[in-house]
Amino acid sequence: MADKKVAVVTGGAGGIGQAIAARFIGEGVRVMVADIDGDKARRVAKELSRDGSMARAVEVDVTRLDSIQNMVNETLRFMGKIDILVTSHGVNRRKPLEEVTEEDWDVVIDVNLKGTYFCGQLVGKVMKTRGRGSIVNIASIMSVSSLPHLSVYCASKGGVAQITRAFAVEWAQDGINVNAVAPGYIKTELTAQWLDDPERYRDIISKAAMGKLATVEDVAAAVSFLASDAARNITGQILFVDAGWTVW
Repeated sequence: MADKKVAVVTGGAGGIGQAIAARFIGEGVRVMVADIDGDKARRVAKELSRDGSMARAVEVDVTRLDSIQNMVNETLRFMGKIDILVTSHGVNRRKPLEEVTEEDWDVVIDVNLKGTYFCGQLVGKVMKTRGRGSIVNIASIMSVSSLPHLSVYCASKGGVAQITRAFAVEWAQDGINVNAVAPGYIKTELTAQWLDDPERYRDIISKAAMGKLATVEDVAAAVSFLASDAARNITGQILFVDAGWTVW
């Protein structure tokens, strides 16, 4: 097992996170499924690896540094190292701009932006001691675009894109690649209520040049590439997986 890469996937019990974890395991990467829902994370890890050899679970609240540090410590205790970090956690609160509260702002910014920053910081410190590693953040098409009722989410994901670039610059000489994947609308448990509405679905796909949605598997494939040795000379980049939403 010592020669297998180890990946930490935050939000690993969610739709995109599960797909990323499954992709990694299929490629022989051991995965720590990290999620605020510890029970769900354990179920997902068990489904992905019945004997626990390829996947384990840890409960993490990415808004708390002590919880992130515990995630790092548990990964090192069970798996011995961290080669890859994928920050696929996220939250959204859809509201008209004038109805956004301070609490809405704090929740979305703390999870999406603060959580991404400090997961990267604390895992990156471990990677620096080994002189190598790959961090892949999950950004969004809303890092560079916008729609009504998404003002705080857009602010958070724009910040994720800039965190990615800032970390890439600072750690470029330390053997750590830092990139992001920016999905468009992807059908998951969190977006099903929107995408199952025929009128909303037609509006959403009309904005994608390819006239369709990307899938969680498409996102996982992009993450896998950026975390692989094939991308060793790629850093500070945002790879859009959006069926052509952002080409206009």
